[in-house]
Amino acid sequence: MIPPAGSKTGDAAGPLDRPQDGTSDSLLAIANALKLGTSLAATLAIAIGMRFLMPRYLGPTNFGTLSFADGFTATLFVLLSLGAEPYIRKEVSVRPGHASDFLGGTLVLRAMLSVAIFGVMAIVMHATSRSPEVMQLVYLFGIAQFFVSVNGTLSALLHAQGRVDGMSALAVATKLVWAAGVGAAILVRSGLWGFAAAFLASESIKTVGLFALSRRHLGVVLRVDRVATKAMILSSLPYFLNGCAITAYNKLDVTLLGVLGTSCEVGWY
Repeated sequence: MIPPAGSKTGDAAGPLDRPQDGTSDSLLAIANALKLGTSLAATLAIAIGMRFLMPRYLGPTNFGTLSFADGFTATLFVLLSLGAEPYIRKEVSVRPGHASDFLGGTLVLRAMLSVAIFGVMAIVMHATSRSPEVMQLVYLFGIAQFFVSVNGTLSALLHAQGRVDGMSALAVATKLVWAAGVGAAILVRSGLWGFAAAFLASESIKTVGLFALSRRHLGVVLRVDRVATKAMILSSLPYFLNGCAITAYNKLDVTLLGVLGTSCEVGWY
């Protein structure tokens, strides 16, 4: 049975069961950095390998369509970040029980924002006379982006408590799920929706795994605390604006080229 958030037992699931002396903390930080670095290297190797395979198989036009759907949704769904990750690393690292105060509220807010964003995407898709295939891609990537935002928050919770073992292994496992899904889409010639579905599957599986790890290590429970959620959002506003600017800068070029140009141009770009 998971103890209530904020209780002495619940907080003991966080930093109290870890070594307190500076040397041990330094060793723990180094060990965690090595684990995260190894996980990052593995996931990058998989991603780079698939990035060489996908354009070769799809060709410029289809790859451009896929890239546009990815960039377009990532640009809009940056609003779901809420600037939560920096706030979590600052506050939850010293108050593990605080995670349950705002986690449920952020999920509800993200769901509401997602509905509004899907409405905007539908308007843009119809206004630019996009094909049913492109609309399907955009909606699949949109759902996946919701899970991406949730995964960022759950990963930050675990990182704030130095619990990176399961998170690191899960990152590699879900990247392999994505690669297997892409490979299956190529083998069965599913069409572009199969590539988006592979991304959605990997991110949704990652959400389930990260939530289970968060319950185990931090004792998080889902409840809606409007006051705590509002306080978190206001405190995170500078981080949120910075994140929006960075993501928009990285993705806006592909989005604009996809809207104003052709899929082939996006593919070559």
